[in-house]
Parts: sequence; C-alpha cells; structure tokens
Amino acid sequence: MKSLILALVSSTVLTHTAQSEVLIWRDLELGSKYILNTEIPLDGADSLVKDGAFLLEDVFSGYAPVMHFAFKDLLCTNNQMTSELMLFNPEPDNQSEDKSIGVQRLENCYLEVMIEPKYYYDNSVFESP
Repeated sequence: MKSLILALVSSTVLTHTAQSEVLIWRDLELGSKYILNTEIPLDGADSLVKDGAFLLEDVFSGYAPVMHFAFKDLLCTNNQMTSELMLFNPEPDNQSEDKSIGVQRLENCYLEVMIEPKYYYDNSVFESP
C-alpha cells in the first residue's frame, strides 16, 4: 500500500513539473529563453510557430504608450526575413476587452512584441521551457 501511494505521489509531481507555465509579461526576464504558446500569423502564409524558442534581449518603452519586448528567434533560418507590424489578439474569446498585441519580425532573426502597459500584468504569449 505504501509503495502504491508513493507511486501516485511521484506520478502527480512529475506530471505537474512537466507542464509549462504561461507567464505574465512582467515575469519575462532579460537573457532568458521562452517558448511561444500559440501560433501567431504574420503577413501572407508566414507565421510564428507554437513551441518556437525565443531569447528575450531587451524591454523598452517607445514614443507611443507601448512596451516593446525584443526577442531573438532561436529557430530562425533566414536573417533577411521581415514582416509588417501585425496585430494579434491572444484572447479572441474575450468579448469584454481586446487585448491585441503588436508583432513584427525584424532582420537578423529578431521579433518585436508590443503591448499596452495596462496589460503588463496579464498573461503573455510565452511560457517557460
């Protein structure tokens, strides 16, 4: 009986630790690696794939009231690939508020994500690896 309980507890702990945690924007740290938790369409047929790996290299505010998160795409194979600034709503079922973020692929495998400061404490589109 004791071994059965131990096996169940071990199984539960392993299952819980194997699951990635969606992070809020505030929790993202410079120099840390993150995994995209959703596919994000860009222009044309291009998109950022779910489970893509990114390294956060900078966070800054610009001239508009937005926060910029600059990531290096760790799976990028084309340094010249760019995209237009696209709006992406990570919560399309949320009927009370549009929490769209700006997403743009830049040269040299960079990805810039822009959020309104009021969403700094909301779920991001990244999770811990």
